[in-house]
Amino acid sequence: MMTIQEKAKFNKFIIWILVLGVGISLISGLIVNYYSKTFPTADILVSFIVATVNVLAGAFVIVRVLHKSNKAFFIYMLLSVGVRMFVIMTVFIVCLLVFKFSPVYFTITFFALYFSYLILELFFIIKFKETTNI
Repeated sequence: MMTIQEKAKFNKFIIWILVLGVGISLISGLIVNYYSKTFPTADILVSFIVATVNVLAGAFVIVRVLHKSNKAFFIYMLLSVGVRMFVIMTVFIVCLLVFKFSPVYFTITFFALYFSYLILELFFIIKFKETTNI
């Protein structure tokens, strides 16, 4: 169970993720629009949603299992990463093959968000661990 302080830190992290994600998505869309004269709204929106849900799910699992033993933490994290990667690959395949998203726009936007979110998630974990005395 998360304490009130932990919930506040997690909520602050959610806000940072959303602000960063919207900013990167808009910049990505504007760059694509500049070069191709189209704004791939669906591609950018879905990549934003998938990347955001992925990082928030990962952070949620981390906050929940950070108090556990190292072995349990590692098992939960490995399972979490496996499930999230499976879901991401499934969404990618469906979006590219069924919905005919542009592989370039969709992939570039997703990975720009994904790697930016990873950096922010690492800072969140470090700060969260330092301030909760774990």
